[in-house]
Amino acid sequence: MVPKFDFYVFDWDGTVMDTTSAIAEGIIYAFEKLNYNHPDLEKTKSIIGTDWMRAIFTLAPDFKLEDYADFEAAYREYYLVKEREVTLFPGIEALLVAMREKGLLTAIATGKSRRGLNRVFAQTGIAHLFDDTITADEARAKPDPLMLEILCSRNGVDPQKTVMIGDASYDIELAKNAGCACVAVSFGAFSREKLAAYHVPVCDTIEELKVALGLDEIL
Repeated sequence: MVPKFDFYVFDWDGTVMDTTSAIAEGIIYAFEKLNYNHPDLEKTKSIIGTDWMRAIFTLAPDFKLEDYADFEAAYREYYLVKEREVTLFPGIEALLVAMREKGLLTAIATGKSRRGLNRVFAQTGIAHLFDDTITADEARAKPDPLMLEILCSRNGVDPQKTVMIGDASYDIELAKNAGCACVAVSFGAFSREKLAAYHVPVCDTIEELKVALGLDEIL
């Protein structure tokens, strides 16, 4: 059976790895340490995946640029400890292994830095399951289409035969801006209700994701 897509591009945080709460908690910790007011955990989760500086000012409009170095240091102080405790979502590694065994082309497009992605690759041991990766410091932030444009160009794939898999509005908008398909997962930063408003398939489980990607009869 012919695969539905030629290229499968995954977001990382909230899609492959269950990091969204740890990231949001780290942001809140940094705001509190610097005595800034901040939104609650759910609102903070909603900015994960977009431009880091834009996210900070969205959550704290009165944020002062001179506090950025201290903010980043406080965030890392919290997050790097919590990151060691988080895991891949159940079933995602098995899906990726099955895709690799079938020779399907896969990649990561993430709001993480290259250093951050390398760190979680070392922690999880799944770097070999992806043909290509691109990070926030190598392209413009989501939802700018550049990440997917670069990945498609490097791998010689038509964007119309590419699908983005992600957990946030930024992933959906990235895919649409690049002329790619998108399938959303509801176990990350955004709820099923929020994702459904973007009129894309929304999956609550890895099994549902497999079906939405047209892989249920292939793998």
